Amino acid sequence: MTSTQQERATILFREYPNLKTTYHEVLAFRNIYEEKSKEKARIKMEAWIKKVHDKEMKDFYSVANTVESNLENILNFFNYRNTNANADRRAAT
Repeated sequence: MTSTQQERATILFREYPNLKTTYHEVLAFRNIYEEKSKEKARIKMEAWIKKVHDKEMKDFYSVANTVESNLENILNFFNYRNTNANADRRAAT
């Protein structure tokens, strides 16, 4: 992030603190995908889902519920670091 971007983010987050919270929750969720272990990813995703509900982060309810409902399928990513899109593309050829 450049210094100008940092300055803008500081102003934006100061003026809109909810946006800062939302931004950091998105980053927290994205960071789960840096995990190498499927079981550690499961623990982190379940903790993230619990946090969303415990802190009543209503903007994330839909995402948290979708992840919870599809957790096993989502965790398959951690087996080979591939998404269904890659599998679908291979099956089509």
